[in-house]
Amino acid sequence: MRYVVSTMKKILILEDDFDLGMAWKIQLEQFGHDVVLVSDPDDAIDELSTLTVDLLISDILIRDHDGALQPSGGLTVLTHVALDLASKPKVIAVSGASFDVLRHAKTLQADRVMKKPLSVDSLSGAVEELLAAS
Repeated sequence: MRYVVSTMKKILILEDDFDLGMAWKIQLEQFGHDVVLVSDPDDAIDELSTLTVDLLISDILIRDHDGALQPSGGLTVLTHVALDLASKPKVIAVSGASFDVLRHAKTLQADRVMKKPLSVDSLSGAVEELLAAS
């Protein structure tokens, strides 16, 4: 099923895998969206505090430049969205970790959880579906 979103939407992507994040960004920009890509949870929180974001795509387990898991990963960003933002964006949480991690994201009001690896097309479909419903 194809969803049509009539106006450009602002999308924030938090993804520590640059190549994957860029693939998602390029695909979503081809759908006419304004996309910001960040790789650090603190940068995501800063962007959410200054931009009006329609949709957040957040990786849950974020690694730093040395490959170590960051304690303030995607769940910290989802907590910020759930507790601190007056205007809440739609949220897609993604992770290559176990479904238990994604269940935590769901308790933090993620609208959709998706397990990696996932195709660019399946992510784009979920994005268009959520944005069409907003």
